[in-house]
Amino acid sequence: MPDLKDDNPYAEGARQAMERLRRIMSQLPLGDDMFEREVDAEGIMQELADIRASIPYLRDYRRPQSFDGSAKTVDRSPLLNDQEFDLMAIADAVQALGEDLQAVIDDKMDTVEQAALRVYWTGVELVKDPANAHLKPMLEKMRVAYERDTGEPEPPKPEGN
Repeated sequence: MPDLKDDNPYAEGARQAMERLRRIMSQLPLGDDMFEREVDAEGIMQELADIRASIPYLRDYRRPQSFDGSAKTVDRSPLLNDQEFDLMAIADAVQALGEDLQAVIDDKMDTVEQAALRVYWTGVELVKDPANAHLKPMLEKMRVAYERDTGEPEPPKPEGN
């Protein structure tokens, strides 16, 4: 897990969520005993729902629905028994949690990137006034960082501008 700075207001919640996910994963049967060990699917599903509810921004995220009402294995064959259904439901829930978390992170990253572009381009306009010449070194640092990260020589104008 990436190092979370102690001054990050979400760090403790992220640590707790990761620990809860580790506990869930340790409860799942893997390997040869996959269908021989009982799994508390209802408890695991509730724990996943609680984790989802504890993550800022994720609790309000609504994923696009594509469920057709039939449970099938990855190869689309019908499920064989209740245990297999439970394990597939848990796998689907863990996958959905990961995908939804990634979608929220991507959305927030886009928001931050657009804000940074607005700051950069506002600075570009400000340095046209000689009274703001002191901003030029900061703009150059921002441009260099952008080029280093993207390979592009200059940041694009933000969306909507």
